[in-house]
Amino acid sequence: MIVREFEEALDVSLLKHAGYETPKARFTARTVAVARGSLLDRKTAASIIHEFLLEVLGEKDNSDIGPALELKDIYDCRICAAHIAQVYCKGIMDCGGTGYFGLSDEVTETDASVYIERIFITDKRSVVKVISGDSAEERIKAEKISEAECKTILASDRYAGLIDVRSHAEYENGHFDNAINIPMDTIIKNPYGVSNDKDAKLILWCEGGARSETAARCLIEAGYKCVYIVSGNV
Repeated sequence: MIVREFEEALDVSLLKHAGYETPKARFTARTVAVARGSLLDRKTAASIIHEFLLEVLGEKDNSDIGPALELKDIYDCRICAAHIAQVYCKGIMDCGGTGYFGLSDEVTETDASVYIERIFITDKRSVVKVISGDSAEERIKAEKISEAECKTILASDRYAGLIDVRSHAEYENGHFDNAINIPMDTIIKNPYGVSNDKDAKLILWCEGGARSETAARCLIEAGYKCVYIVSGNV
């Protein structure tokens, strides 16, 4: 199956399941960097599905992506990591019990049919189990703090930074005082550009926490020692 055929199949399924008589507009994923005549692999499918869920169906991201962090190859494509985490944790795409997502594996027509069915019929989605014990979420060691604790850290350490990992547009619509905007996608692409000081206290925030979790994992893997995630609303 090629990328274009998968996008077309999503359009057809939207008519069938959502009851639209005609599409509002033809769906074309903005996050896909490959040619639409290229063979569809799993990482590209994850990107397309995640964007379709957000932009077309209005389905919010899962705030808990802990199970996805157990995938051994999730950060082999840092640009795709957030997309993979969401479709995996939502039970739309699985890893087949291997521990690997299989980023470059080709998506067959049968695979695509299963994914599309799970997109529209949530009862068909697989159940993703949280691994007990020393889970990936525990290994992240990004301490979750309250807004009050965040203010205390910022007041006591002038080198600490509050980072809003949402998009530029979301940041412009409202943000915490003194927060700087470094979107999660930017951190994924180059976590080393956040700070020259690996001991600096980095406090991450986003609405829901999912993007903060992903960004925190990237920063810790890059060697930053004091990464926090703050809860609360703007």
